[in-house]
Amino acid sequence: MGPLLAVLATLGAGLVAGIESLFSNETKPSSPSPTTKAKTQPTTQDEASRSYYATKDGLTVTDYYFSFEQDADGYWLAFIEKQPPYGDRKTDGHSTHRLTEDGRKYVCWDSPIESLEACHQVAALWADATQEYIRTGKNF
Repeated sequence: MGPLLAVLATLGAGLVAGIESLFSNETKPSSPSPTTKAKTQPTTQDEASRSYYATKDGLTVTDYYFSFEQDADGYWLAFIEKQPPYGDRKTDGHSTHRLTEDGRKYVCWDSPIESLEACHQVAALWADATQEYIRTGKNF
């Protein structure tokens, strides 16, 4: 079990509800739009959700933008539409827990994500861990 999965497994119902409430489906004015069509491109409104998540690491509030899409097998992926730069930190896929499909980055997770709600939780954990990595260099 990977460290991020272990964290998710220990989340209580209250924390899960809290993560869900931190996501907003409203588009902010500066919200980016996807410029490429991926294999996971949704065909209906029910198949995708665009959201932003604001991390709160105690020092700053940082917005991360995601596009939640289902792949051909029905599993969910959290495509990263916008995030802060890594500065002088390593940006390889292993260090940042990101994979690439058709030029688009998405959150790397160690098992298939079976629901939109779980995908929101994974994206929130990833954004918070990424913010900590950017700030301190601590691997996750």
